[in-house]
Amino acid sequence: MKTHHLHVSSIILLLVVIALGLVYSPAGNRQSNAETSPCGSSKNLSGYAWSSNIGWIRFHGINFGSVDWPGVSLNANCELEGYAWSPNVGWIKFSPNLWPVGAEDASGAKISSPVNGNGSFSGWARACSVFTSGCPGALDDDSRLGGWDGWIRMSDTLPTAYGVNKDATGKLTGHAWGSDVIGWIKFCGDDPNQYCVKTQDLEVVCKAQLLGADIGTVALDTPFQWVASVSNGAGPYTYSWSATPISASPNFPWSNNSSVTQSYSSGGGAGAFVLVTDSELKTGRSQDCVVGLLPPDDGLTTLTIQITGDGAGSIDYPPADGAGDPPPCVHIAGATTICTAVYEETNSVDLSESHGAPVTFGGWPAACPSPFGPTCNNVAMTSDVTINVNFDDPTVGSNVTLCALQEDASFQVIAPPGGCYASGSEPVMGILYHPTGNAVNAVPVIHIGVVNADGDPVQLEVKEFSRRANSQSIETVPGGSNVSCRFGDNGSFSEDCVGLKSSAVSSGSYADLTIRVNDQSRDLLEASPFKIVIGVKNGDPADVLNLKFNYQPSNVRPR
Repeated sequence: MKTHHLHVSSIILLLVVIALGLVYSPAGNRQSNAETSPCGSSKNLSGYAWSSNIGWIRFHGINFGSVDWPGVSLNANCELEGYAWSPNVGWIKFSPNLWPVGAEDASGAKISSPVNGNGSFSGWARACSVFTSGCPGALDDDSRLGGWDGWIRMSDTLPTAYGVNKDATGKLTGHAWGSDVIGWIKFCGDDPNQYCVKTQDLEVVCKAQLLGADIGTVALDTPFQWVASVSNGAGPYTYSWSATPISASPNFPWSNNSSVTQSYSSGGGAGAFVLVTDSELKTGRSQDCVVGLLPPDDGLTTLTIQITGDGAGSIDYPPADGAGDPPPCVHIAGATTICTAVYEETNSVDLSESHGAPVTFGGWPAACPSPFGPTCNNVAMTSDVTINVNFDDPTVGSNVTLCALQEDASFQVIAPPGGCYASGSEPVMGILYHPTGNAVNAVPVIHIGVVNADGDPVQLEVKEFSRRANSQSIETVPGGSNVSCRFGDNGSFSEDCVGLKSSAVSSGSYADLTIRVNDQSRDLLEASPFKIVIGVKNGDPADVLNLKFNYQPSNVRPR
């Protein structure tokens, strides 16, 4: 069996991946009557499990400023739902509706026969990193996965009996199995004081605040407060604050208060959590609170000028304090040009643009308070300011040609110029079939080629994929999520066809957009023909040219 080597991520990377992981943000807990539900009310989980293959797995949530990312909870029906986090394999999903096709224990992870809300778990969870996008979604290429499907089983009797149990103290003990990639997941250490996943009787929320407002970042050496709030308990409460591993300061002050004031003199991030006990000895742990640490305010601000577009032009700006006149910010057609200057916070600056025919200037953005023709006046530099402008050459992109690519008897794409159509036309073609071992199991695909006959490189973007009749997007049509796209022969297919971009297509070259569908989505397309709009750009955020392609069923079937 293939061995997988997984690398430990840095703490800073952990924060970044947690932020990208929001595209997998869990749905809200399902509510039940506490008197009749086998597990009473929903309870959050906290703590860490351990895998000798991938390391720590966090079950509690994270707060970052005004955003809360919940972890895993045990709902009123004794089902686990939500997302745990591993810095090495990413999000692990728990859901009542998640199990492998054909599984004997066809359920998500749950206590199968609860007694007073306790008992043994059965069912499944799944690592989201096996999908190209979404969770669940389309599986990634097996060349990367090596046969790994991401499933994690909570209990089994073969080859040896194992499982996870919840006891009367709320602790989850025992092991789950995640194949040879994740291996054994141990939910509680031999000494529970070291690590243990457990349910929380109290709901405890932690926030970082400055002057009463929630914050996600704070300047170094600036005092702010970690603040806790508690529900589902009876006061008075006892608080015990601790630093998380991300914290820049290991010496966190202990405090028996609902808030504690702290400042940090170094590092890129800080974190804290609080343990709370109420008057009835119920306990709860907050999620981890984190803030980013920024350099202290030096009284200076930065003006950033960013220029895009397929036309040439320039922006003049004043010198920084004490400096000579800077050269203008000169834009080269088709590139992205960035110029910066630093000013004192009390300054305001004036800008001006220049260009030649046939280039046009796209106008000043909202960040310019007083636009007047070619000038932008009185830009207050009380904070960092970014000015985004565009120079457009309307002659660029006019010679791009749309092609309906064909395949030969060996299912190889026949390159243009065969089968090409003029720009602005709306060609119609059917689905081709690409073999996956034999013709019966052929995968239906659509090929669209775009030839660049222009003198400059262009970039392609799928702007629309919708019904021809009512312009409904493919992604909102039942079954439409089974459609995936990619540009070129390399890379993975993406279920997010709209917004997909190609790499640069040089003059005289072409790009092949491949759209892959399964039987369900093929039937959908044949029942209601769709149109595809490809935008052609040359460094310009605005479309230079839109090419339309109409799919019409051709009743072609694999041989």
